[in-house]
Amino acid sequence: MKIAGVPIISIILLVTCCARILIKILLPHAARSYSLFFDGILIGAVAYNFLDYMNIYLKARLNNSKQQ
Repeated sequence: MKIAGVPIISIILLVTCCARILIKILLPHAARSYSLFFDGILIGAVAYNFLDYMNIYLKARLNNSKQQ
């Protein structure tokens, strides 16, 4: 899914990174407790992004093999 041509997962990654930086600046004592939460979001988003691009690659490859 996309918003204005940008994949939603990229927006989630950007917002998560910005939130992580803000928490490190504004709440340095709580940054350690929130780090696992943000790490989980980042790993999940990267894994989803990888699977999405693999899906696009496999569809293109299958369509290419059907045309030949």
